[in-house]
Amino acid sequence: MIKEISALKERISDLELSKIEDKRMREVLPGSLEEYRNIFDNAMVGIFQSTPDGKYIRANAALAAIYGYSSPDELMNTITNIGEQLYVDPEDRRRYMEYLDKNDVMSGYEMQLYRKDGSKIWISMNVRVVRNPDGSPAYYEGIVEDIAERRRAEEALRWKTALLEAQVNTSIDAILVVDENHNTLLSNQRFVDLWEISRHILDEGNDAARLKHIAAQVRDPDEFVEKIMYLYDHPQETSRDEIETRSGMVLDRYSAPVVGEDGHHYGRIWTFRDITERKRAEEQLRESQRRLADIIEFLPDATLAIDQEGKIIAWNRAIEAMTGVSKEHMLGKGDYEYALPFYGTRRPILINFVSVWDEDIEKQYSFIKRDGDTLFTETDVPFVRGQKRSLWGKAGPLYDIHGNVAGAIESIRDVTERKILEAQLMNAQKMEAIGTLSGGVAHDFNNILMGVQGYASLMMLDTDKGHPHYEWLGQIEELVRNAADLTRQLLGFARGGKYVVKPFDMNELIEKTSTMFGRTRKEVVVHRKYQNSVWTVEGDHGQIEQVLLNLYLNAWQAMPSGGDLVLETRNVVLDDVGTKTHSMPPGRYVCTCITDSGVGMDARTKERIFEPFFTTKELGRGTGLGLAMVYGIIKNHNGHINVESEPGKGTTFCFCLPASQKDIEELKPGASEIVRGRGNILLVDDEATILAVSTAIIESLGYTVDAVRSGEEAIALYRKKKDTIDLVVLDMIMPGLSGNETFDRIREINPGARVILCSGYSLNEQAYRIMEKGCGGFLQKPFNITQISRKLREVLQD
Repeated sequence: MIKEISALKERISDLELSKIEDKRMREVLPGSLEEYRNIFDNAMVGIFQSTPDGKYIRANAALAAIYGYSSPDELMNTITNIGEQLYVDPEDRRRYMEYLDKNDVMSGYEMQLYRKDGSKIWISMNVRVVRNPDGSPAYYEGIVEDIAERRRAEEALRWKTALLEAQVNTSIDAILVVDENHNTLLSNQRFVDLWEISRHILDEGNDAARLKHIAAQVRDPDEFVEKIMYLYDHPQETSRDEIETRSGMVLDRYSAPVVGEDGHHYGRIWTFRDITERKRAEEQLRESQRRLADIIEFLPDATLAIDQEGKIIAWNRAIEAMTGVSKEHMLGKGDYEYALPFYGTRRPILINFVSVWDEDIEKQYSFIKRDGDTLFTETDVPFVRGQKRSLWGKAGPLYDIHGNVAGAIESIRDVTERKILEAQLMNAQKMEAIGTLSGGVAHDFNNILMGVQGYASLMMLDTDKGHPHYEWLGQIEELVRNAADLTRQLLGFARGGKYVVKPFDMNELIEKTSTMFGRTRKEVVVHRKYQNSVWTVEGDHGQIEQVLLNLYLNAWQAMPSGGDLVLETRNVVLDDVGTKTHSMPPGRYVCTCITDSGVGMDARTKERIFEPFFTTKELGRGTGLGLAMVYGIIKNHNGHINVESEPGKGTTFCFCLPASQKDIEELKPGASEIVRGRGNILLVDDEATILAVSTAIIESLGYTVDAVRSGEEAIALYRKKKDTIDLVVLDMIMPGLSGNETFDRIREINPGARVILCSGYSLNEQAYRIMEKGCGGFLQKPFNITQISRKLREVLQD
């Protein structure tokens, strides 16, 4: 009993101690559970417990996030079969379960799982098995880590390593990499083959033996080793040089330090490239360049050539003469040095586009044309011996003996004179076209005016001077004269459009016209500089007067606030050189210059100043015909006109007319009386109106008229009545048989036949040819009754 009581007391004592411990555990356990729960819920890695049949018992938020679920509950409610729903390869779960059956713990097991959205993810898992008392698996618990970034980094590293190995092993260079202690880290097969390194040297790994073996193959072993030792002693230096082996091989040797991202020097890399063929090609190229230079030297066109680096390798005698820059100064120069003699600045020229021509350049430089691999252009350059010149050039590639492009060649020809002649020809063609048009218009208009003038003259004959209609008829005649003056200007464009050509003194004409101009333009101060004993010129006095007045007016308009007008004449003898660019024969000329102190003009305006209908005036203030007419008249007088001007520096017009050997005739005042007469007149004109009115006028003067409308009719009638016809009035322009042909046929019938030529055109080249054959006179339509009466009397008396 006592023993039992003692045992009971001990038991009671144990229970009391157990009760105290249990109370303490109950006080500590909640805190420990809360701490564990915080760790579980907030862990950065996924934590789980799962059953052997593939269900999650517990999962934290990190695991749910790794698999793409919003919460652990969503993960555990969705995934009811881990192997089938999560694993890309369900066999992965079976394999690690088999492993755990044997080992209880597995670490770092990597596999690929599906996320909620179907994408794949790589994870690493550490897991252990928790067993039942009977040893069977109760559940699994472990941690999961997302290793996608690590896998990508490892894959990239493997790719870079493989790429580096491939580059090293496929490189055409022999490569050797040594560490900071000069021990070999890496050498590729090309290095072994280039230096013929034997297997036993490679197997021994004896760097000293390898260096000795290599040095024995170069022409200067001591220098070769000395350079290596120097670079080993100066680990930060980079070096590049060429070495030659005893076999004649030339190698490009390059060495550079291997420096890590941390700046630490880890060793040195050496590369060796066989450049033997390149060196031979370079030598052959230099030889071919020397031969090419000899050929280029004697080419007639200015020629230069450059190598692939843009350095001048040829600069021939012709380009020396063109630019004034010697070959010695240019050879070997680069950096667009060859552009300086042409543009005054360094810039690409045609030769530079040979190797870089593409669609963008073609659009930008549309004035350059291409034919195969050859480029052509014609352009203005501003700086050839300080002058603007027009140059034609072509450029193409130079090839070496292997067909590779080794440079480019250009031949930069001076076509300035040709361009000037082309511009003059183009302007002359424009003027000729305008002249043809204006001459035709003037001819037809003069025929119309002839009708108006003729009927007005006839009416005035039958109208008393005191009658009011007489004054009105006089006004009609005045209007006809004004209209005829307009046609006179139009005929100024026409080729050979001169009326009455006589010798005159240019000084006297300028004095007369400038004095008249100066009276009406007081704000302009006229200065005269006449050549003493100026030579006589021959031309249409009225048209040259019109030229001067137009140039005076042009100068006045260029000086809106007034200014100085300088008029100068001088005798000039032009030789072959002096007339080359003006399309004039050598000889004596009288040149007249009109200089104003006005606003001047820019180059673009100056180029177009003589174009018909070109004007700088406001709309309605000018027709653009004044200077075009000046140009046409001067050209029709076998002369030349030129203009020099700059903005703000005034303008000078100079025109030169051929000097004449003829004496100046005194101008006789014309009589205004009508002269009547008698005789038989044959009148020939294809215009019915002119034929009718001319017949009436001539008959009113006392003559008998036979009127016909064609050359054929005129010849037939003249053959029949040649003994009774005293004078033929012949129209020059007719359909069918022309006035010229009709004149010739009449003279065949009667070599002494008197003929007056009549035309709506001016006294042009065709009319002159008829006059030179013995034609008695010329009448310009429209003529009045006084003019035809005096011309009839004059020819009949002769």
